[in-house]
Amino acid sequence: MLQISDDVQKLIDRFDLYNEPNLEFDDHLKTKFDEFIRCSSDWDLIACSCRRIIICDREMDLETGLNLISIADDTFKSLVITDNPYESIRYINSCGLINYRCGNYPSALVLFKKAHDLAEKFNDIKVFLPDTKSNIIRTEFELYYQVLPDKIPEERKDECKIKINSFIKTYKDAIDYCKAENAIFNKKKIFYGHGMASLYHNLAETYISIFKKGELLPECYPDGINDAKKANEKSLEYGEEYNDIYRQLQSKRALLVVFEILKSKYRETVDEELINRYEREVLNGKWKRGKSIIYQEKIKRATNQEEVTTIIKNNLNLDINSEDKMGLLYNYDSIKVFLRNNPNVELRDSTDNPLTFLTIADAKLCIAEKLQNVFSALLYKRQVIRIIRDDIACKTRNLLDNGKYDEAIEFTEKYNCRSTLELAELIQSGEFHPTDKQKENVELRKLNVCKKIEEEGRNNKQKSEIDTQKSLSTSIMLSNDINVDYLDLLLAYEDMLKSPIENINSCVQIESNLVSELIMRLGKIPKNKETLVIKFMVVDNEKSKDNTIWIFFITRDKIKKVVKLEKESHIDLINQIKATIQDTELKESMGAGNSDLYKVMAKLNDAIKLRDTVDTEHIKNIFIIPDGELFQFPLHLINKDGEDLRENFNVFYSPSIRYILKENNLILKDEVPIKYLWISSPYNEYNNLCNEKEELEIPSLSSTDTLLTCKNATIERYMESLNSNRYNYICFSTHCYFNNNIVTSYASNIMLYNSFITPYDFLMSPSNFESVKNVFIGACSGGSCKYTDENEVVGLVTSLLSRNVQSIIAPLWKIHPKVHDNFIGVLKENWSAENTYLWDLSYLVQNSRVFYKPFLIPFVQYTNLQAVE
Repeated sequence: MLQISDDVQKLIDRFDLYNEPNLEFDDHLKTKFDEFIRCSSDWDLIACSCRRIIICDREMDLETGLNLISIADDTFKSLVITDNPYESIRYINSCGLINYRCGNYPSALVLFKKAHDLAEKFNDIKVFLPDTKSNIIRTEFELYYQVLPDKIPEERKDECKIKINSFIKTYKDAIDYCKAENAIFNKKKIFYGHGMASLYHNLAETYISIFKKGELLPECYPDGINDAKKANEKSLEYGEEYNDIYRQLQSKRALLVVFEILKSKYRETVDEELINRYEREVLNGKWKRGKSIIYQEKIKRATNQEEVTTIIKNNLNLDINSEDKMGLLYNYDSIKVFLRNNPNVELRDSTDNPLTFLTIADAKLCIAEKLQNVFSALLYKRQVIRIIRDDIACKTRNLLDNGKYDEAIEFTEKYNCRSTLELAELIQSGEFHPTDKQKENVELRKLNVCKKIEEEGRNNKQKSEIDTQKSLSTSIMLSNDINVDYLDLLLAYEDMLKSPIENINSCVQIESNLVSELIMRLGKIPKNKETLVIKFMVVDNEKSKDNTIWIFFITRDKIKKVVKLEKESHIDLINQIKATIQDTELKESMGAGNSDLYKVMAKLNDAIKLRDTVDTEHIKNIFIIPDGELFQFPLHLINKDGEDLRENFNVFYSPSIRYILKENNLILKDEVPIKYLWISSPYNEYNNLCNEKEELEIPSLSSTDTLLTCKNATIERYMESLNSNRYNYICFSTHCYFNNNIVTSYASNIMLYNSFITPYDFLMSPSNFESVKNVFIGACSGGSCKYTDENEVVGLVTSLLSRNVQSIIAPLWKIHPKVHDNFIGVLKENWSAENTYLWDLSYLVQNSRVFYKPFLIPFVQYTNLQAVE
């Protein structure tokens, strides 16, 4: 059996008993471990890598931590865990911590559970049970918490109460178990004290996290902050009893947060002397992150330039090459807050370089770029993008002001940014134009474009079609009225709003060019298959009465007609449609609800007059491009008597003109064998409400297909199947979450048993989707697209289309499981390997029995022109 050498054993024993609890991590110690890692193998390598990873965790040096895991992991897998359970659990748990810090929560959870199982198995390491239990609960909580919107909608509060109560109860049960007198493990060891302190500290952090969600904490837990105070005090007691300096400093810093909340939010009297003592002890201690947090708060609250200058020069780390990159972002952000509150003050760093909004933005964006390779997509979006949002806006505004439009587009695309309208809303600095003025200017430009098109349409009624087309194209440019470059940029941003394309340089075109290309492409379609594109454009100008919905009807040779609806005169109808959709949601029986839906959509058609506006006699295909609040409207019901357009036409949806024009790199040949990946997960481990949901209907698949159901429908099995097979069809008979008030598109996701799939996961997936003919999302609101306020991609649909999936079928709003099952019923009636129209939604509408037709209303199909050319 392999043993640890004497030199390494001596080094790690001192580390475990002295260096780790006292945060004594000098450069000499790090160098010593690095030398052993370079020269050692087997358990020596694992033992030294483990301690070096622990240092990385304490100092938030995540990049080095991940690199160490990659170096040691193969060696660890080659060893027998039972040969050295102590070193095994230390290594596994440390790897879990780094994965947790990086936001790789599913991986961290697997590692923590593995460490916990190991502690359960061997009496000698049962002392680690408190710590492993704490890590598991904390990771499960983060998986749930990170996808909650900042403000919990009323309809989700009951669900949140149930879920959060379960986390709190789990913490308390774990504490009671580990404190029990009959517990088998040795309570005298420091690892027991460390783990108990961790349980109490993380319980307190759960209360604090919920406090940040607005009114949820006072409503659910009136004594939540006091409970957090008691838990942190217990954490401090364990830290002091076991002489764990790290846990002491962490608990004192956490108590400072609690005291501030009690003082500022609840107007309670707090012990100022105790606060000052805890603050001094954290600042004089060796926990770097704790020090930085206190200095950040001091800078934000400061009104004295001299005080801030002293902190910057003596105490605040601004070196962008430092290990704790997230801490650096917060350091720079605190200075930005001070400058915003004190606009006439000038600051310089320790090397006498000026600290302005622009130099701070440059530094933060440089740091953020490095973090992109370290953090998971989820954590990067939720933490990094959130803290650099107005820095992106600041940098973009600077590029625009200097006329660098191409650079502005290229720069913002790196962060999946949207339009200048949104960027303007994010600009909070006094150096720039007021936010409301920027928004007004952008909306007026959009409005002028639409008005000019309408005016040109009236003036050119007597002209030839060629002259009309040319005139309309010119009017869109508005070259005589507005700076052309700036207008082009606005329109390009407006279309980018719904187009998360990876390489923006290859596809950014101004809107006028997009329309010209669209007309050119439509002209290639045979006249017996003529295609109509209906593009909606919503203009909201809060400071004027110019709130309008514009509808462009585009055919093979021109913009056929432009219709303008004043929102003010149609607001009641729009609200009525929204209310009717809401009444239809989650209804098991679709008949009555859809009857009302037909009626209100027929009223909208009375305003648009589709058949009167465009001669539809020769039209075979219709593409609908929604906008704004119309994204969730069943625009395929805009027809006389509320009839479904799909009864007479092939109707498709698209998020934007760019997506209609998008060409897939690979078209699957019909003779390639059909292969399905079908995921059916009626419940989700992280949402106990889903456990009661019944299993969903699916068709009978062949032996060559892949079916993942229930507990097998995990993120790991899904990725493994996707990476090792080439599928034509991917189907999700599962549940989905989509909320109109989402803060991030991560609140829009497809639920699996142990995790979820987000739009960003589809975008960043290494798997090739080009062979996929259709993706079916049989889940609530899976086909919805929505603008978010965080520079995000806007839905599952757009991310799949951008990865060259040829078609997506999904519902626009929340549906009852029976609606999904009846859609499957339609598929079963048409199920045949030879049926090339099986996943053509218009074909299914036209060929389904009357009973099934109402259940098809929520479902829409997204694709591009290439599918019909």
